[in-house]
Amino acid sequence: MNILFDVYLEVVKINNEKKTALVLSSGAMMGSYQCGVLKAFRQHNLEFDVLIGSSAGAYNGIRYLSNQMDICERIYVDDLTNGRFFNKKNFLIPGKNFMDLNYLVDEVCRMESRVIDMDKVMRSKSEFYITAFELDTMTTRFFDAKKYDIFLLLKATAAIPYVYRDKVIIDGKRYIDGGMFEPIPIRKALELKCNKIFVVLNTALSQTNKRKSGFLNKLPGRIPKIMAEHNRIKHELNDFLYQKHEGIEIIVIRPKEPIPATRFTSDRDIIQTCVDIGYKDGLDFINTNRINIYE
Repeated sequence: MNILFDVYLEVVKINNEKKTALVLSSGAMMGSYQCGVLKAFRQHNLEFDVLIGSSAGAYNGIRYLSNQMDICERIYVDDLTNGRFFNKKNFLIPGKNFMDLNYLVDEVCRMESRVIDMDKVMRSKSEFYITAFELDTMTTRFFDAKKYDIFLLLKATAAIPYVYRDKVIIDGKRYIDGGMFEPIPIRKALELKCNKIFVVLNTALSQTNKRKSGFLNKLPGRIPKIMAEHNRIKHELNDFLYQKHEGIEIIVIRPKEPIPATRFTSDRDIIQTCVDIGYKDGLDFINTNRINIYE
């Protein structure tokens, strides 16, 4: 990893008090697996000092803090598979969105039955950070989600170029998908001196070295270069998670086998299956690591 990680690792070593973090990776619709894991975690009232989410992880994270994982599941299974969130025809129409974050954020997340309980989020003792990638400088920013417009952050962190074409502007700068360069946003946890870090991923270990050549890699402009860097960083981060680091415990929860969903799956049954797999894995993890979780 880069020198910045080495600096953070040295900083964490001098922290003698336990500080926990929940790190939630990106993955778009593959985040349905993560939703299931967090549903199990929430049912057992697992709390963390810090929560950090990229893209889908940010959406799951805010529902975790608001204690609304059942609503999170319904959004994945019902609202994101009904033909309104993904529209393949729009991909060929200038100005239209293949992935409609306006529908998700401005409509679904404001519906009476789906509205985010921000009072619970603000009262939570957990620090909450959401990633977004600043396009002009090509740097990632970790936003304190309790201090910014949450709806704007939710758009920024999931704004995949060409897939979502609207510009998301924060503090006068344009931001895109936070998972581009921080697909597993563990760097912030280290910066905050967290020494017990739970990481929930949406891909199996067997997928770590497989670099997918999806349609994002075939797009014009800077996107293929960004995706190549995204894959490289994700590969390095996966290696980092399984290395031993003095004074730091990293616990990884991920599917044993590849889940049936991809980033852009819109099949209701497949998404429900992914939630169910995640829920079972979450319960299994809690039952087999009960002492380690609470110590």
